[in-house]
Amino acid sequence: MRNLDPDPWCRTSGASTQARPTLASQFQWSYLDPQGRLHRIGIYHGPRSGHLLVYCDGRILFVDFGVFHDKVYPFFIEDQLCELHLIREGRFMRYEFKVNTEADTPLNKARHEAARRQRQWLRLRLVVGAVVGVLLVLLVLWGKWREDRRRVPDTVGTATVIDREAAPDGSAVLTYSWIVDGVIWQDTWQIEAGDRTDGPPLASLPLARGDELIVEWASAKPPAHRLRTDTLPPATADRLIERMADSLSRYSDTLRPCTIRAAWEAAGVEGLRGVWQAHHPGQADERVRRLWAGLGRQRAFHLAWDKYCRQ
Repeated sequence: MRNLDPDPWCRTSGASTQARPTLASQFQWSYLDPQGRLHRIGIYHGPRSGHLLVYCDGRILFVDFGVFHDKVYPFFIEDQLCELHLIREGRFMRYEFKVNTEADTPLNKARHEAARRQRQWLRLRLVVGAVVGVLLVLLVLWGKWREDRRRVPDTVGTATVIDREAAPDGSAVLTYSWIVDGVIWQDTWQIEAGDRTDGPPLASLPLARGDELIVEWASAKPPAHRLRTDTLPPATADRLIERMADSLSRYSDTLRPCTIRAAWEAAGVEGLRGVWQAHHPGQADERVRRLWAGLGRQRAFHLAWDKYCRQ
């Protein structure tokens, strides 16, 4: 197959394609064609007579007389159009050997066609690369979406508190476990000291070992779970109400277990927190007292109190 790369037509060896101004009458260039054959192009030019002889590989191409001004001599080496330029510069002549890659010749047409195909192939590769890149990005996003979907809790169950470690600063670490398909999973809940008043309502309550909590987990990935800190199973609520009534009886003579149960029925875990913090000396403050007072004015609380405490 013919090499259509324009570089081989432009390579020369020996003399440069541009001769320097001189009074000498002889110049020579070396040209390497696409097939790797070396050609020698030369001229004889009389500086006084202006007579010119152009030859290639020992074969005479042009004979001209009285050449003292700019002139161009085109000729072919194999299929390649070449040009010899004579350029007048003051008292001197400058000579340049050039390969013409723009003229309308069969070889140049083939070269331009090859360049056009190369550009098309390059554009095609860029388009394919862009499409592959977009597909890879979409694949990564799809994988991330699928992984996120696997982490979405879709199953509700209970977790058992297996340990509670309290620190002197008021913080605590609650360790709990839950069972999925016979496999026991375990995690911890770090309760900061500030969570007792500003955190989840469950954080301030006196939970103990053996209490059950509500947990939600992803069936496809059980470690991806969420502990519900805003509600309690009924059995745990009953035990917690008894524990709170027993503990708070030391600080309040008027607080009855039925009042705690009424707070649970009226406001859930928030109601239990209100009772616990309003009556426990270590946690009561003005804001908690206002919350408890507000709960006591609610109609739902009065209905629950009538239900449990007027018996």
